[in-house]
Amino acid sequence: MPSDKKLYDLTSSLLDQQKLAVLATETAGQPYCSLVAFVHGAGLKEIYFATERDSSKYAHLTANARVALLIDNRKNSDQDFDLATAIQAMGMAQECDGQAAMIPRALFLRKHPTLQAFIDSPQSVFFCVHVNRYIIVRELLQVQSWTP
Repeated sequence: MPSDKKLYDLTSSLLDQQKLAVLATETAGQPYCSLVAFVHGAGLKEIYFATERDSSKYAHLTANARVALLIDNRKNSDQDFDLATAIQAMGMAQECDGQAAMIPRALFLRKHPTLQAFIDSPQSVFFCVHVNRYIIVRELLQVQSWTP
């Protein structure tokens, strides 16, 4: 938890409220973004998402584990310039297999019950992003960061 509990609470609240994140990966020097359904672990040290083994995401993640996730509360209105909050989580992604996949699976089903068929597919796999830093942007110009 950061020294400023307000940053932790703000991050936790936004991650609890939002269902989708933009995952940024990189391949051959080219950034690549994807929408992913996500959940977070205790202490906000991990963020989990699922993908299929034959996806571009999977290929990118296995070639380069460095990732960023963008989670925000924008509503696509003019008020977003004053009211929206965006949080970037940066870290390393690692495939969860075997027993390691049970924790994200349980968390994922609580938040995304309609995606059960997707995560139960033999082609689906969970990734854990071990977060090493959060960057929080509010009101366009107010930028703060913390390390979980």
